[in-house]
Order: sequence, then structure tokens, then C-alpha cells
Amino acid sequence: MEIAKIASGKYSIGSNNIPNASPKHHRDFRAIWLDRCVVTLGHYERFVAGSGYHTPSLWPHSDDYHPPYSVDLRCSELKQQSLAAATLFRERPRLSAEIPLVGVTWMEADAIARFAGGRLPFESEWEVAMKRSEKSVTHARDKSFVPPCWRFAPLSDRGCVVATDTLQEWTADPFSQRYWRADGNEHGRYWTAGDAYGISLRGSSKSDMHKDYRFRRAADPKEVHLARGFRRAWESEPTAQQFSSSFIH
Repeated sequence: MEIAKIASGKYSIGSNNIPNASPKHHRDFRAIWLDRCVVTLGHYERFVAGSGYHTPSLWPHSDDYHPPYSVDLRCSELKQQSLAAATLFRERPRLSAEIPLVGVTWMEADAIARFAGGRLPFESEWEVAMKRSEKSVTHARDKSFVPPCWRFAPLSDRGCVVATDTLQEWTADPFSQRYWRADGNEHGRYWTAGDAYGISLRGSSKSDMHKDYRFRRAADPKEVHLARGFRRAWESEPTAQQFSSSFIH
């Protein structure tokens, strides 16, 4: 299955030894469902075919709603960027359903997640989903649901492909320098234009110094990066039509 369920419960997050991720603490979580792998070019193609760029309800902040001058041109641009980023993998993906989508702004990522009936994951949810015990030896090549390009990547304890050291990932939250206060010890809070520090970014690219999945940093929501993708999250179990990149169900 292409999605993983993160059961409700109390989880440990943060670290005492990583900048901006301290202190280590516990938080209660509601159940969520999350993409096992990052969103692909195939998911983006469904979004475009479904008039995602011209559906205002997918862009909840009016200031964020700026459809590209040419959707065709934007599609071509993102396709070329994603194909170029595909060279990062030991086994290069060739199908749209396998090629990670990179180079989107936070606003585009948010709209694509909403198009699928979901949202972007809050950073604490993302961290729990990516957690991998030190003794874990499970790799993506052991699972049939993983595209070939990710077969050399490790799997988290909850069955998600850990893309750290390959891709950065957008989350929903505004960045806070004090992680334990980032979402007020509650469910999480979506970024808004009034937040001073931008978006909380997780994961890392090959050129980043910090490789730990718990490392956090801030990013401008309009910033694009050729090694930055995202996943979608749902608060109830999504249908195959919602999470799939296929046009046929």
C-alpha cells in the first residue's frame, strides 16, 4: 500500500544534541495517514489535469493564489527539474509515477495535497513517521510498494521511505526556534503570511551538512529547490483515488 498509518498515541520527538530540535520531549498525536514515498510527477499531472491551478479553494490564502502565467510552461519547467533531479538516484526513475516531484513552492505543495483531500504533514507528524530505530536493518528494496529508485533507501519503523540525504521536504508548520513550543503542544498549526520565520523544513539533500531526520530549518514559502519535495497527510484513511497517481481506478 502506498500510504502508512501512524497510530494515535504519545511519541518522543526532538533531540538534545541537534540545533533547533531541542529538547527531546513527548507529545500526544492523533492518528494520521501519510505517503510512504514523496509525491511524484504523476501526482502532479493529475493535479494539473484536474484544473488544480484554477481551483481557488485549493489556495486558501488569497495572497498565495497566483496561477502561473502559463500552466503548460510551468508543467514543462517542473518536469524538466524533476527529470534532472532523478539523476540523484542510483537507479534512475523513468515513469511519472516514480519520478519525485521537486522544485515546487510551498503554496504549490499545499494545493497539491489539498487536491488529494489531504494536507501537508505537521513537522512533528513527519518526524514520527520518519523515525528509525538504531537497530533497524529494513531497507526499501525489501518492500514491493517501493518504486525502484528508492530501493536503496532505508525504511522508517512505520514503513515510510526515509529520503534524508536525498531530498528536503516541506511541512505545514511555520518555523519556530524552540521546537517544543513550535505548535503550542497541540496538533500543529499551518503557516500563514504573518509568520516571521517562514516554513519549517525537514529532511536533507546530498549537499546539506546535517543528515539527521530531526534537524530543522526555516525556508521561504516561495523558495524553490531542485532537491526538495513533500508528502501528503490525511486525518482519515484516504481512498485509492485520492492517494494514487493513476488516472484509472
